Amino acid sequence: MNKGLNNRLESEVALLSHGKAGRVRRHFKALAGWRIKLSDAESTAFGLMEVLVIVLFVVALWRVGNAEETPQAGDVFAIFSYLWRFVESLDQAPVLIQKLAKLRDLDRRLASVAA
Repeated sequence: MNKGLNNRLESEVALLSHGKAGRVRRHFKALAGWRIKLSDAESTAFGLMEVLVIVLFVVALWRVGNAEETPQAGDVFAIFSYLWRFVESLDQAPVLIQKLAKLRDLDRRLASVAA
């Protein structure tokens, strides 16, 4: 998806310099479309992460509830505090993956220009 957006952005200066109003309008509509696709992909990734988090907490709660020994309140607190910190770090994963994909596309473009 980044490739499509970057292809559009590379042609923007020439299009704005020499393009007619209709072409410029189509260009910006296409840019909006690419940005919407990227946003939708990011939202899907966040949604999947939230489902994973819910499953993780349900499994942890089930395991604590079915433990052979009755857990102490501090044990339960420690388990869920650790899980919460883990989940907070996972929240950045979709953004980092998107930025990594963008950097890879830019790296390929720069390598092709340098070659």
